[in-house]
Amino acid sequence: MHLGRFTLPATLLVCLLLATPVLAAPVAVLSATYTVPTPPTAIVQGATVPVSITVGNVGSEIWNIGGTNPVKLSYHWYDAVGNAVMWDGPRTPLLADVAIGGSHTLTA
Repeated sequence: MHLGRFTLPATLLVCLLLATPVLAAPVAVLSATYTVPTPPTAIVQGATVPVSITVGNVGSEIWNIGGTNPVKLSYHWYDAVGNAVMWDGPRTPLLADVAIGGSHTLTA
């Protein structure tokens, strides 16, 4: 199981989570935890591999799926030695708003 928590500089986090550029919010506004119960151990180049992930909203704002700046999930893939092989993967929409303190499980 992989468990992580990220609180990134607001401008980077906004790029990762929001579909359209906006003014950067304070870091605490958009904070998250994530859990990947069964991460893939190897992937063949060019393959599509669905991965289940649970994200938790530990920030101070609701993650909305609609409106001007809907929150979406994106990701990075690294090789065995830590080199980025995919930066900013496709964005996966959340299926419902995520309340402060709430979580959402989806496949990306």
